[in-house]
Amino acid sequence: MYASLWNENALQGIDQLAPFAHPTVRKIIVTGSVEVGQATGRTGGSAHEAHIDGIGRTYPVLVFDDADADAEAAARALAAKTLCNAIQDCISLTRFFIQGAFSTAFSPDWFRLSKR
Repeated sequence: MYASLWNENALQGIDQLAPFAHPTVRKIIVTGSVEVGQATGRTGGSAHEAHIDGIGRTYPVLVFDDADADAEAAARALAAKTLCNAIQDCISLTRFFIQGAFSTAFSPDWFRLSKR
């Protein structure tokens, strides 16, 4: 039903990837395992300008001490993305690795903004 609303094809199973190689396909969006992402990339990924994979179900955020960013601005952007769709989509941010000094400024802002 959802796929029909957007004129999309929902394929079930790695053995149904042949349509991805067709030249009229403009975009491939895949949610699945690493194996599925690799298979779609081999089948048609190089022929398309857009290929989005939601693989593995967890997206880490890595922020290092030398990040050229304002801690509050980063916290605001990441809090909004983390809570988008109540973490119900395959590209939700689920793990944060914030290094040293940046963490001291980032963490209180992120927690404050996440409570809104």
